[in-house]
Amino acid sequence: ERVRMISNHVEFSIEDREQRGGIRNDLQMEDYTIIGMIANIKMVKNPDLFLRVAFRICETHARSAFLLIGGGDRIEELKTQVRQRGLGDRIRLLGRVEDVHPFLQALDVLMLTSNSEGKPMSLLEGMSHGLPVVATRVGGIPELIKNNETGIIVPPEDPLKLAQAINELLSCLLYTSPSPR
Repeated sequence: ERVRMISNHVEFSIEDREQRGGIRNDLQMEDYTIIGMIANIKMVKNPDLFLRVAFRICETHARSAFLLIGGGDRIEELKTQVRQRGLGDRIRLLGRVEDVHPFLQALDVLMLTSNSEGKPMSLLEGMSHGLPVVATRVGGIPELIKNNETGIIVPPEDPLKLAQAINELLSCLLYTSPSPR
């Protein structure tokens, strides 16, 4: 009776088309459908799973690109994996960024590959920008996302299901608008 839960709150964002184009231009990804993840790069966020999905999608979707935004001590190791695959032009690890909102505007899909979560701010922020979300079914994520309505929820540690969900969204994005978002 004395405890009350107050959820995180994020104001709805009005997209700035000019800023979206500027970020995409700066990244040299103007003509790509961009899937991104914003997280502190640590094991619980499972950045390795993000990369496995990115590698798989890059094989089948020539106009897809990936951004991993967030700081952590594994960034260089992950960048090495991307370079070894020859995908440095399509998979970017940006490190820590002070203001993620311009990057959220540049994305077409937000993905979160965590093994454990509370109610992640990155999902709330992405949803406030109108981004479709693909995330793992952990922690408070099912409370934030109505599966197949406001996003797609998949089992944790399942690169195949994550890739299928991303493919599904890419198909929708490609067939519903002449240019992404």
